Amino acid sequence: MSYRKNNLEDAPYTITESDIIQFLIDNSSKGHMVSGREIYAAMYKLRYHTDRVDTWSDSTTYNVYRTLDNLVARSQQQGFYYGLKLHVEKVPDSMDNSSRDLRKYYVEGPLSDSQIRILRDAISVYSFANPTETKDIIFGLNRLTPEYNQEPYDPKRVSAIKYHGSYYQNIAEICKALSRKKYIPEVSRSDKEMIGEDYDDISLTKDINTIQFKYCEYNSKKELVIKKPKHPIDENDTDLREVNPVKLMWTNGFYYLVTCMPSKEHGVLYANYRVDRMRDVKCTDKKAMCPPGGFNEVDFKNRNPVMYSESVKYAVTMICSRKLINNVIDTFGFDVTITDIDEKRVRVDMPRTSPSGVKMWALEYSYGCEIISPMILRKELKEAAEKMLRTYDRDPTKL
Repeated sequence: MSYRKNNLEDAPYTITESDIIQFLIDNSSKGHMVSGREIYAAMYKLRYHTDRVDTWSDSTTYNVYRTLDNLVARSQQQGFYYGLKLHVEKVPDSMDNSSRDLRKYYVEGPLSDSQIRILRDAISVYSFANPTETKDIIFGLNRLTPEYNQEPYDPKRVSAIKYHGSYYQNIAEICKALSRKKYIPEVSRSDKEMIGEDYDDISLTKDINTIQFKYCEYNSKKELVIKKPKHPIDENDTDLREVNPVKLMWTNGFYYLVTCMPSKEHGVLYANYRVDRMRDVKCTDKKAMCPPGGFNEVDFKNRNPVMYSESVKYAVTMICSRKLINNVIDTFGFDVTITDIDEKRVRVDMPRTSPSGVKMWALEYSYGCEIISPMILRKELKEAAEKMLRTYDRDPTKL
């Protein structure tokens, strides 16, 4: 709990409304309410620099209870502090004014303690940004929760990645392209006056724009190097790509940009790019293509358990051990159809999905899985298994 300090150490501190608000933010939540007596004691300690509260009728101390009543009333109308809500659990009506000591107070933030913990844990576990920015994100989440629920940043406990340093600029440019509102970085006062009082009511809608960027891959030295596109858009810069952005998606522990392109055979083809591997991202002023009928990211993820860009999708049927049902649902979602065969086996039917994703999954769980159809995928798995058998059916390669 951080407050202003007096210039003179021995002089009583003047308690302000901000001190009470800060105490509530730092020390209360729905699952951890504080009483009026606790708040008063904290303010007394702050005023007189002592842990001992000599009297509860100190008229020279800021009137804590009256301020709390005003804050609660204000919170019910408009939120008492930057959108936060202050709640009070009142004791039964009593003639004794000390009943106000027993009232319980808590601050409701924009996110609950458990929601903040989920976000904080996800940022810590998955590769998201570099160490400095990962630290900033965790500190920012900590500021949304009371002190008792905060966790210090420990670089040994987070999986921060190394990248080229423009990660957030990438996201900003992608968001600008995906936004259907015009991007206006600055509007001067004279511009607003010229536009008139109806400035805020002016329609600022726009089309989704294309994105240009360069894409990277890792070499054997774990360095990001430019990956040449098959069809460069600029003969003077053969590394440059241009895509139609569709959605930013967090999956498989990474942040992806999903893009689309027209196809005579398939209607729409989707391609995915890791945001941390993109460089020189720029939102253009060209109108981008949008998928007809919209885009469902949940359905897309279920059909692409690994984020490979593939034009062909297959309806897959396989027989699995019952022990793998949890893995099937975790990987391919709830759109799969599971039918009982016997006590040990089930049949799994999947809608059109990524063959590479199914292939990787089937190889991982080959002990309890058999692909029935399509035959082309079954053939690929057989060839992969035969190649693996030849590799391990001989002496190890000498290094």
